[in-house]
Amino acid sequence: MVGPDQHERIPAAVSPLSIADFDYEALTIGERIGTGGDADVYLATVVRDGTEFPVAVKQPRFEGTLHRRVVEAFEAEAETWARLDDHDNVVSVYAWGTDPLPWMALEYMDGGTLDARLGAEDPAEALWLAGRIAEGVRHGHRHGVAHLDLKPTNVLLRETPPETWPYPKVSDWGLAKLLLDHSNSVEGFSPAYAAPEQFDADEYGGTDDITDIYQLGAVVYALLTGEPPFTGSSAAVMRGVLQERPVPPSERRPSLPPAVDEVVMTALAKRKADRYDGVLPMRNELDRLFEATVADTSGSVAGATAGAAADPFETAARANQHGGGAERTETGVSSESKSSENESEGGGFVTRRRVLGVLGVGVVGAGGWLTRAELGDDRSGAAGVPAEDTATPPPPTRTATDTPEPTSTATATATSTPAGEADATITVGPGGSLQFEPETTAVSQGDTVEFVFDSGGHNVSGHPDAASQVELPEGAEPFASYDTSAADVNHVSLNEAGTTYRHTFEVTGQYTYVCVPHVSSGMVGNLTVR
Repeated sequence: MVGPDQHERIPAAVSPLSIADFDYEALTIGERIGTGGDADVYLATVVRDGTEFPVAVKQPRFEGTLHRRVVEAFEAEAETWARLDDHDNVVSVYAWGTDPLPWMALEYMDGGTLDARLGAEDPAEALWLAGRIAEGVRHGHRHGVAHLDLKPTNVLLRETPPETWPYPKVSDWGLAKLLLDHSNSVEGFSPAYAAPEQFDADEYGGTDDITDIYQLGAVVYALLTGEPPFTGSSAAVMRGVLQERPVPPSERRPSLPPAVDEVVMTALAKRKADRYDGVLPMRNELDRLFEATVADTSGSVAGATAGAAADPFETAARANQHGGGAERTETGVSSESKSSENESEGGGFVTRRRVLGVLGVGVVGAGGWLTRAELGDDRSGAAGVPAEDTATPPPPTRTATDTPEPTSTATATATSTPAGEADATITVGPGGSLQFEPETTAVSQGDTVEFVFDSGGHNVSGHPDAASQVELPEGAEPFASYDTSAADVNHVSLNEAGTTYRHTFEVTGQYTYVCVPHVSSGMVGNLTVR
């Protein structure tokens, strides 16, 4: 049988350039080729021994102020990434430094992102790519690092000879380092590829290496079908991830055999105990699927994956009757998996048991706040997930029998306050976090909302010109003004903490606030006035 390194379309491993360490002055910075979060990526060149080499240079976005938080996070990402880059399926870090600004010189990936390969015509290509991505993730796990933001745009491709498939490498390990560094919040992940525990750690446990299993399953799902397991608005995606059973890949693409469903649906189990115990067993199943697919028939594929776990949505109820799933350690990894996944150097996984939310109730996606109560109400005004997800309506789904319905604990309306005091407070904190007090995204007509900025460097705006730079929810109305000493302040630029603004809402409806430079980090949200 043809293995995952023997097929005629499989390219040789694409190694990074052999260029020695260098400083920033050796770089010639060219055009910007990518942007995301608080950073931009530029195509640059470096000359070594008389030869010019292309590299990708990543730098934090500088807009007059560069906060210490951004610098520290960038340095942490560089340190983490640099110790993982000795693997063919991880993008290499050639050099990095902090002078004159923080920067990283990375392997230039000339084949674009995995987005271009979603729904590949040949399932064998999708399965082979998935197996190699799994290899890169496994390398991180063996060094004690979970990625926690696996998605197609974080998998980059190198061009290969004609008639061969592109070569994938995992990129952007910054979010992982922030989590392993005991960060108190998580921003920047993509809801369409997020695991249940990234939305609700109280219900599903903390994020760890098994979170990567779910995200890898979502990436494989998209490779095979052309889209992630759940699509639509932020509310629809969150509700699907937390409550609903994904449509099996073979129902989206009938040419796929049921054995594919077994592997992908195991990875997409709501409960971590029902997923694969590590990347290695999942990668082995993906490789067996690839071998059987190349061999030809659906029967062969089914036979090749006979060892795959059954659909957790069908078995979890029986397992729960007998005390639940597999025994797990504090990190969420079984002892057996730990020994197999860490046979080389690298310590144990550091975990973080904290719900991703505001004051334990609010849930933030890539584009705004939702309360748990709203997860059951697909509001057309909820800010959308990334553009590629919003165009497609949610697929028909069935509810997983092993997942309890979330309880509604969020308050619907801000409580009354004495005259002169705000009825609700929205705090703009470090990293683009937006915190509501009380725990709500709705106030009453005539209520006053106080905006407290406890970190600087943000432009929070209701001005139509600024708001038009992002896709606002249908029917959303920008803020008309803030109650300040200046008349009709529409655009507020902040370079230091400690500034407070108030606004009284006289017109019902949904209002949108946005910091355009940080919208990709989630600093865009909606407030409903009833």
